[in-house]
Amino acid sequence: MFLEVLVRSKVRLSTRTSALSATRRMIVSRRCYATHRSTAHEQPTESTAGSENPKVGLSSSESRGARLIARTARAAARGTSYLFYTMIVAGGLGLTGLVVYYFTTTVLAPGGDIPLQSRAAEKVLADSRVRAAVGENIVVHGSDGGSRWTRNRPASITRGIDRDGVEHVWLQFIVEGSLAEAVVTAELLQQADGGYNFRYLVADTGKQRVILIEPPKPTKRSFLGIRF
Repeated sequence: MFLEVLVRSKVRLSTRTSALSATRRMIVSRRCYATHRSTAHEQPTESTAGSENPKVGLSSSESRGARLIARTARAAARGTSYLFYTMIVAGGLGLTGLVVYYFTTTVLAPGGDIPLQSRAAEKVLADSRVRAAVGENIVVHGSDGGSRWTRNRPASITRGIDRDGVEHVWLQFIVEGSLAEAVVTAELLQQADGGYNFRYLVADTGKQRVILIEPPKPTKRSFLGIRF
């Protein structure tokens, strides 16, 4: 009886041992399969990563090129804006200089067009013969045209230099009153000190000619003391 129990115990032990060994072999085989499968999956990943590396490098170079183009475009835009504003400032300064020059030479300078016309108009309006000929409410304007813009133009002024280097200024403007209008003509000569003196000044209404400053008579030529 004891021997039978011992034999049965050995049989059970050997059965459990064989089952344990089979379980261990199964676990080992599963681990090996899993390791092999994971290795097989990792190999394509490495090849894919290797094939994607050039794409990553190409994308990086394209990004650097795009940034360089963007910086160049911004620099060009800044340069264009700077040039544009510089041209505007230079043009404004040039225009301002022209205006200042015109204002100085025409209005402020004693030999300017407006001061010379004002001198001639003052002499004409101060003459009683002119006032009697043209009437009251006398207006001075530059032209006898019908439009207001034409009548408000400045006097006709012509400048020239003779063979002696003396500057001549010829004026012509209109003096209009309640009775008539007169055409005023004058000539001025530049003096050595830079001033201008009248050579003649005449106001002509068409019916009456008022000579405020008589033109000089032409000098007669002489030959052997005989003038002709």
